[in-house]
Amino acid sequence: TYNYLPTDSVLKRAANLFTNAEAISKLKFSSLSPIKVLYIGGKLTIENFLPYNLNNVKLSFTDAQGNVINLGVIETIPKHSKIVLPGEAFDSLKEAFDKIGPYTFFLPK
Repeated sequence: TYNYLPTDSVLKRAANLFTNAEAISKLKFSSLSPIKVLYIGGKLTIENFLPYNLNNVKLSFTDAQGNVINLGVIETIPKHSKIVLPGEAFDSLKEAFDKIGPYTFFLPK
């Protein structure tokens, strides 16, 4: 089973990526990976650079031992958004805390 984050849980933590010129100048992304997911300091940050909403996104990563860890499903990731979620949002992330370090990982294309 997966954790499922409904739209209302996500929207209250979402902010626009393109708020002003200064914020835009600090953004870094790849056109090959327009969705960026970071886990730093106990928080999961998701950035969607695409010009459309994404629905029913399954979030997973591979740990240092090569095991795939399925975090859960996010009902909606709004277009041009940055979402910061506490690590506790996904039960499987809590279980994996000792297996991951502060690094960047990307959603599959």
